[in-house]
Amino acid sequence: MEVQKTFELRQKPAVVWEAFNDVRLVAECLPGASIVEERGNDQYKGRFAVKVGPLAASFDGDVAIERDPAKLTGIVSGKGADAKSGSRASGKLTYRLEPTESGTLVDVVCEINLAGALAQFGKAAVIKEIANRLTAEFVKSFE
Repeated sequence: MEVQKTFELRQKPAVVWEAFNDVRLVAECLPGASIVEERGNDQYKGRFAVKVGPLAASFDGDVAIERDPAKLTGIVSGKGADAKSGSRASGKLTYRLEPTESGTLVDVVCEINLAGALAQFGKAAVIKEIANRLTAEFVKSFE
């Protein structure tokens, strides 16, 4: 499933780029996300807790980040599993920063793959609603 989001931040692209490179800061701004361990070379062990319908899941897994400072783009790839429900998730999030008159436009495309119990509740409309909520909370926290 693919989810696309676009939002604007009031800071200039250089400031946003620098902040996006601080993985712990980004995780603190994203509800349910945390960095458990830094493994070097932009590899991390992370955790992401989310509620989908009646199911609450806490995914433990691996995260890898690639950045292209010349294009102001990045790719965050991850996969994890929820021990309680047996659900698994994997995905790739690509972001691009563009300057605007008042700050930075952030374009995000996220490819999400769900398996297990969570996949039964994670229909497209539900996932998009969760993405809307998480994006709004991220922007508020980041600002």
